[in-house]
Amino acid sequence: IAATTGIIGVFSTALLVAVIAQKLELTRSEKYVHNFVANIELAKAHKDQAANVVKYGWKVWYLRRKGKANFIQYIQTQRKLLTSIHLIRSIKQRQRKLADNYVSLMEIFTVQRSTSAVTDETAQRVIFMERKIDKVEDKL
Repeated sequence: IAATTGIIGVFSTALLVAVIAQKLELTRSEKYVHNFVANIELAKAHKDQAANVVKYGWKVWYLRRKGKANFIQYIQTQRKLLTSIHLIRSIKQRQRKLADNYVSLMEIFTVQRSTSAVTDETAQRVIFMERKIDKVEDKL
């Protein structure tokens, strides 16, 4: 009896998890909206960090020209510059990952199917045109 109860509990838990996961999954349009908003946020963050790179780069150049009097400030500014550069790289990497996840597997199958149909149709037309050309050559 205990084993049966345990097996029923495992199956019911698995069913519950599957139903909840299906309810939480985004629809195609929701995925597009989410990706669009995420892309805008990443573009804004990239623009902000690019401005920081310019700002801190200029400040490092200025402090280097000024001399060793503000050595600590120079090191802090240089650290901020390198942090901004690192953040730009990570933002670009997240943008690439977002672009990779932008198209789902079903959309790839749909595009592949339509491309295959167009290719087959084009091949049939080429064969038809070759036959017509052969007939014209025979007449000449």
